[in-house]
Amino acid sequence: MRKSFSVGITAIIVLLLLLLIFGLNTESGSLKQYKQTVGNSKYIRHALGGMDNNTYIDSIDALNYYYANGDKLYEVDVNFTSDDQLVLVHGWSESDYKERIGKEYNADNPIPTYNEFMSWKIQNKYTPTSFRDLVNFMKKHNDMYVMLDFGNRSYEDTLKAYKAVVAAAENNDSILNRFIVGGHTTDMIKAVKEVYDFKIINLYLQKEKKREEQLKNLDDYINYCKNNQITSFSVSVANYTPEVAEKMKDSGLISYVFTTDDISEADSIMSMGANIIGTNFLIK
Repeated sequence: MRKSFSVGITAIIVLLLLLLIFGLNTESGSLKQYKQTVGNSKYIRHALGGMDNNTYIDSIDALNYYYANGDKLYEVDVNFTSDDQLVLVHGWSESDYKERIGKEYNADNPIPTYNEFMSWKIQNKYTPTSFRDLVNFMKKHNDMYVMLDFGNRSYEDTLKAYKAVVAAAENNDSILNRFIVGGHTTDMIKAVKEVYDFKIINLYLQKEKKREEQLKNLDDYINYCKNNQITSFSVSVANYTPEVAEKMKDSGLISYVFTTDDISEADSIMSMGANIIGTNFLIK
């Protein structure tokens, strides 16, 4: 009896070890592929990439064009319509309508329904794109990664946004593991981590005076990222100072610097240690 009990315990331990090893290998494999893609890339397409001197169009037309060019990293703006459907758009402000959507702004009814938005043409020429359109594209192209930009949201709004992301992706791990998720604050990171076990998490690095108190010091920022399984940080060109570049170089975090369309500036930023440059038009 004692021998049988011992064999049973041994078998359980072996099984648990195999499950642990399998789980670790799956996660490391997913991250390994992502890091290889980052290592082989110079640019991430800002708002899916610009076309005809237009930026922030967030259109699948641009995605088709730049994917054919060989780009694997994309950033996209995501927002809700008035009937709570996710679409790719920077926002619904007057400047968004004028500069990015190319339609007249209606102050009395600035947020369209899903059907209204999908009936438009962005800048009178580009295909309006839903979040499900993006998911369907990613199903067909399993070597691309997309950074989701929901702006700076509250904890509650972030929960709502990422629950909608998971639903739109139909809980498909192969899609969800290729989203670069996160946000601007620790509350947003908390919400993201509560919704789903995302593998690639990004925390925006604001300029010092706008950072949360616990993130003011760069060492504290780095420690927070390490303690919360954050894989990268994004930062504006203006805020990627020599001090930030030097401190972050040995942090283990992948760096995304947004946004420039000047090749000399991009090369200068890369020489400071940045991994990836956000751009609308630059071609590697």
